[in-house]
Amino acid sequence: MLGHTSLQTTQIYARIVDTRMSDDISILKSKLETKEIPIKKVNHLR
Repeated sequence: MLGHTSLQTTQIYARIVDTRMSDDISILKSKLETKEIPIKKVNHLR
């Protein structure tokens, strides 16, 4: 449990987090497909 006195409360929060994560991944996927997010090349070798 996440510090809640009721397992049901933890289950509710787990469902909300799971749903939100799924929504956020769908938005990111859409942005990547339409290239709305500029991809910056990172040079690790200096």
